[in-house]
This record gives sequence, C-alpha cells and structure tokens, in this order.
Amino acid sequence: MKKLFVIMLVFIAIIAIIDGVMDFGDLNFKPVTGNTITDWLNGLRHNYGLIIKKLLQIGIGVGVIKFCYDWFCDEEALANEKESA
Repeated sequence: MKKLFVIMLVFIAIIAIIDGVMDFGDLNFKPVTGNTITDWLNGLRHNYGLIIKKLLQIGIGVGVIKFCYDWFCDEEALANEKESA
C-alpha cells in the first residue's frame, strides 16, 4: 500500500513539474522598445506573481519526488537489514 502511495505522489509531482514548465508560455511580455535591462524588467513587472507560482510549483514537485525517493530507499534499507539480521 505504501508503494502505491509513493507512486501516486511521484506521478502527481511529475504532472505538477510538467504543468509548471509548460505554462511559462502564458507570460505576457510587453514589447520591448529599447534594449536596456530596465525596459525588460518593466515588461516582467506584471508577471512576477505567475513566475513565482510556476517556480514554486516546479520546486515543490521536485521536493516531493526527492522525499518519496528517500522514503522508498529507507524502506528498502530497513527491509534488507531485517533480512540480514
């Protein structure tokens, strides 16, 4: 049952990562009239919330996968210790 739970968590995390990466196309960049960094930052200003949301979504997805991997490895290590004892 735990393995099924871990597999479901990883599957949800992978979907969150893919969704986070694919939705960067939704950013509305204003046309840049100049080549200065200030013009580029002014175009990004209204997208900060969406950028932060997507980066958090990707980060949480990676964190969940790392947590599940560590949890699964710990379970396997405990099972191997019980067999050898």
